[in-house]
Amino acid sequence: MEKYHCSLLSGIVMEWCPPEMHVRVPPLKGSMYFHPQVLALRLHLPLTDFVRHVLAYYSVAPTQLMLGVWQTIIGFEALCEDFAAALYSLEDFTTCYSMRRLSSGVCSFSPRGSRLRLIVNLSDSDRGWNSTVVRISGS
Repeated sequence: MEKYHCSLLSGIVMEWCPPEMHVRVPPLKGSMYFHPQVLALRLHLPLTDFVRHVLAYYSVAPTQLMLGVWQTIIGFEALCEDFAAALYSLEDFTTCYSMRRLSSGVCSFSPRGSRLRLIVNLSDSDRGWNSTVVRISGS
């Protein structure tokens, strides 16, 4: 099993799920499924308002988003914080990026134009990154 380094707040429990776990089955109440690679991107738990709004806007679960999508979301949030853009919003994000649902049920983002690509140097391929799942819950 691969090792991922992530820090969790006190009271948050991470449980490795068996490889055959089907993540389209809703998790227990009060928990969410994530790919550990996403947690290694320094995803904040509990999820920030912005991340929750993105998930709700696109009606997706965290495991439906490809790694590059998470890099884009987290990068956009960090970029706004770095430039003290306190009023960044879901509307700003959706102006820059559109979502595409793949036949497998996972989602990817594309910039709406070359000048709207705010997050650069992302991996061109997400193949094979999502084979492991963890369940995160509050204790």
